[in-house]
Amino acid sequence: MRVKVHPHRTMVNAGVEACVSVTPDKKHGRAHYSGTVLLHDVTFRIHQSGVERARAEKRRNVHAWAVGDLVHELPEQMPPTNNLAKHLVKVTYHYELGRFITVEKKPIDVTDFHFPAAYVCGRDFYVSMR
Repeated sequence: MRVKVHPHRTMVNAGVEACVSVTPDKKHGRAHYSGTVLLHDVTFRIHQSGVERARAEKRRNVHAWAVGDLVHELPEQMPPTNNLAKHLVKVTYHYELGRFITVEKKPIDVTDFHFPAAYVCGRDFYVSMR
């Protein structure tokens, strides 16, 4: 099933472990919450009106998410293990730029990239660059 995934800010800020919002990628899909999600065939989407609102308010709003085929989900947050993490690159949404970027010394804009897999845990997105 194709789904949209993004951190659920209210739940994250409240310290609730199940903090990833998972919604079917179709109209009127009903969201549920999970701690960790594994996706295949992943792209990132951004609403331009949300980018403009975030810039005007100078704070992040939920207007950007990952879309992919749901492979597996867990109710609790499970950061990737060291073995898995060495094959993944951490990605974050930068609201001032309005783009998804890698979290490295020299960030790379990955908004328009297509990824074979993504691991989403809380606010953290990890993608496979292979």
